[in-house]
Amino acid sequence: MELTPGALTSYQTAKAEIGLTDDDRRFELVRIINAVSDAMARVADRAFHYQVDIVERVAGGDGARLVLPRAPISSVASIVLVDEDGTVGHTFSSSDYEIEDANAGFLWRHTNWPWQAQSSGGIIGEPVSGKTRQLIKVTYTAGWVTPAQDLTDSTLTR
Repeated sequence: MELTPGALTSYQTAKAEIGLTDDDRRFELVRIINAVSDAMARVADRAFHYQVDIVERVAGGDGARLVLPRAPISSVASIVLVDEDGTVGHTFSSSDYEIEDANAGFLWRHTNWPWQAQSSGGIIGEPVSGKTRQLIKVTYTAGWVTPAQDLTDSTLTR
């Protein structure tokens, strides 16, 4: 058994931390590292490891900031506005937005991001909380290079 890309520490670091001097329990320790790393990602509701070409749909917040689920952001390949059926309605030019805070996962646009929420149906049609539509599809590269990724891909920088 080997460490998964999402493993948040290395075998050698964990081994030294708990004072193991041999590799007799390597399988068990690798399994624990993977399980704890996976549990942390589930609790945080996000992956932490570096990944290229992440494709996610997010909701605009009726403001200039768009928050992506994965950080730190390395680069953005494309941002499109999609219709309910998934067809592309608009492609945002890379000159329309910038990475505002890579570590926080923030993109900033000179004008507000499109936002659409289910209406309450009243006279003025107030938006219903938690019913925003995820109509913005972002393809990007983000995350931290984990120890396991560092060992398997020498082109990545930690």
